[in-house]
Amino acid sequence: MDVKMAKGKVGQFFCKHKKAQWYKKDRPFYKLSGDTKIKLCRDCGKELERFFERYD
Repeated sequence: MDVKMAKGKVGQFFCKHKKAQWYKKDRPFYKLSGDTKIKLCRDCGKELERFFERYD
């Protein structure tokens, strides 16, 4: 296990995740049916939520 990874996991464990923001996954090819949106904590980088938004 890398030292940076261990610090990151400990930081994610003690983070309150108050600064969260939604991001759209960047890909070279996009799905025609919709996009994947991910909610990440800006302090520690932990993925909090993920959902697939469908196009009509």
